[in-house]
Amino acid sequence: MVDTDSCCWVSNAIFSFNGNVTEQEITQPLSFFKVVCYNKIILKERFEMGCYVTPQSDKLIWLNTHGLNLPGPLPLRELPSDCSLVCLVDNGPFTAAAICLNERDYAEFTDARDNRPKRWYICENSDLAKVSNLMEYLKF
Repeated sequence: MVDTDSCCWVSNAIFSFNGNVTEQEITQPLSFFKVVCYNKIILKERFEMGCYVTPQSDKLIWLNTHGLNLPGPLPLRELPSDCSLVCLVDNGPFTAAAICLNERDYAEFTDARDNRPKRWYICENSDLAKVSNLMEYLKF
């Protein structure tokens, strides 16, 4: 049995442990599933690769209307509890507005090796919930 409260990447899946799971359960070949253990019952919920803002209008216009533009990324611990950090990434042919939900997301978007142009925003979770699946992510 493995007893841990940490997260790890195994077989392209995020596993969050809140209890005991067997080694066999950890090594199952799953694809992007979050496994939550509660009373030794494993619940699996499929997640996309991150949480993104997808408004009907242009992302930049939506972020400038509903968010506070920052000169750079604000540490997650400094955010108000009812807000999230959003990174608007210029991927060339398209932009993506990613919500940084945790330190792993934050590290990926602040990685110095990632040279894509970025703009940073703070947005209220209530606004983000209308244009993303943020509330599904916050359940875990």
